[in-house]
Amino acid sequence: MIILTPLKAIRKKCLWCCKEQSYEVGLCGAESCPLFLYRFGKRNKESKLTPVKSIRQRCLDCSGFEKKAVRECWDKDCYLYQYRMGRNPKIKRPRSVLNLQKKCLQTIGCKDETSEVIQNDIEK
Repeated sequence: MIILTPLKAIRKKCLWCCKEQSYEVGLCGAESCPLFLYRFGKRNKESKLTPVKSIRQRCLDCSGFEKKAVRECWDKDCYLYQYRMGRNPKIKRPRSVLNLQKKCLQTIGCKDETSEVIQNDIEK
């Protein structure tokens, strides 16, 4: 699969949803869709979410708001797949930051998907 920027991935997903008709993307009335404000593949100042966070919300919507289903998503051909966890995989966080986050999560006893994502990043 071709690696796309978050905005290009959103544009491709919107085109896919509208049967590859860019005219239809412009007419899209799905204002409740988290990708709606980014459907043209451009930044939007009205959006409260970043493109990557919008993708995360769309993936949650697609999976019935089940975080585990998003994490275990089977559709690797989806344009949004690589951003489904709400992070850009091309941006690597320094190991020291990851270790600090892990220690903080352990201190407060956090056992959620965030700690799993951080643990996976540390192991890489």
